[in-house]
Amino acid sequence: MIVTRVIGIDLGTTNSAVAMLELNERDLLLSKDAQSRTTTPSCVWQDPRTKEIVVGHRAYARKGTAPAPISSIKRSMGTQMTVALGGKQYAPAEISAFILRELKKQIEGELKSRSDAGLEYDIHRAIVTVPAYFGLPAIEATREAGKLAGLEVTELLHEPTAAAIYYSWRYNLGDGVYMVYDLGGGTFDVSILRRTSGEFLVLGISGDIFLGGDDFDRRLAEHLRKLLAAEGYKLDLDVNNDPQDLLRFNQLVTLAERAKKELSAKDEIVLRDQGTLKDQDDTPVIVETSLTRSVFESLIDDLLERTIACCHTALQKAQEKSDTGLEHVDHILLVGGSTYVPAVMEKVKQAFWRRKNGDRKTPSAAAEPVRDEPENAVALGAALRAAASGMGICDDKKRIRIWFRGTGATKREQMTISGHLETIEPGLDLNEGSIRLSNAAGEQLGETVLKP
Repeated sequence: MIVTRVIGIDLGTTNSAVAMLELNERDLLLSKDAQSRTTTPSCVWQDPRTKEIVVGHRAYARKGTAPAPISSIKRSMGTQMTVALGGKQYAPAEISAFILRELKKQIEGELKSRSDAGLEYDIHRAIVTVPAYFGLPAIEATREAGKLAGLEVTELLHEPTAAAIYYSWRYNLGDGVYMVYDLGGGTFDVSILRRTSGEFLVLGISGDIFLGGDDFDRRLAEHLRKLLAAEGYKLDLDVNNDPQDLLRFNQLVTLAERAKKELSAKDEIVLRDQGTLKDQDDTPVIVETSLTRSVFESLIDDLLERTIACCHTALQKAQEKSDTGLEHVDHILLVGGSTYVPAVMEKVKQAFWRRKNGDRKTPSAAAEPVRDEPENAVALGAALRAAASGMGICDDKKRIRIWFRGTGATKREQMTISGHLETIEPGLDLNEGSIRLSNAAGEQLGETVLKP
């Protein structure tokens, strides 16, 4: 049996992810790579020796080396610019297609490795998420990227809507007003949504396409550079005009990212590195530096304030559009891997939420901000939306495909299964044909005659 299921893809600026609702209609499959990592860096690199196109973690590992990988291509979607990769110029949609193709390959491999005998998956349809602020050129470029990757893009779903779908499913949230605070690696977006009867309407959006966790890393890297320069290393870097200085700073950024993640769990760390970086005199830089969470938070506080200002802008737009203010917000959802930084949650709470025993004179959201799998929430929400398309089953010769809805588990003795049939083989005549349903034991459950 060949099963077709629409997958959900979060094509992110810094990281991407792919997910699917399991055939039992209850569990979500979040695709993992061989090292059990659920996100794939949105990086593309070409091996200068083998000419192989490398995507994901292997490409990301080439940061700080030459040639450098292409990253954050999402910011250029819909523009006429091109980027060089291995001596050839590529459009942003073509680079994004490499990422989408890798995600498709990853989930196909995972499904194949766990499939029962006689069960085969055909993955060729996807819902791909896009920012709410994307214009028509960027939207069409994303659709083109999917086509180049061998995917039929059935829907381009707004990222905040996808995240809200996941949180609503995960926590059984109902209708109301949602604030989706999405702080990724390269961008920040905030959306005010109203959910009515399960459908989401965008009331206001704002954001900054040049603000994210990468900026946190660069702030900490610059702080680290100053500390090392004070120890006597020659690190007066000119990143704009000297390629070697840019490589040195990128190596500092890599160290800073590691420190940022450790400081999300600890108040103080000692960052160590034995000579990965060399200064401008080619002297190996030995790093053994104490860093505290409080210092890190002071370095990024103004960046967090910029996100709060964007939230107020989105709320103002919602107020103008539908007379909806902060006091009407029922749920605040944190999305994006950068929200793991503790200061982010605290900043959002201070700005928009008042504890029950606190000052209720100030307009505030009704519920405490929620963060659950923030780096994967968009992909998981897209997978839930994709599941509404049902499940397709083809015959072994791939001549016809039947799409079913209403196949979820139920305790009822009887249920109705609806769907439609499509031909894959050109010119195939289905008139006077029929569909017969049977269970795993081979017992016939019913038969219906095909109607045009």
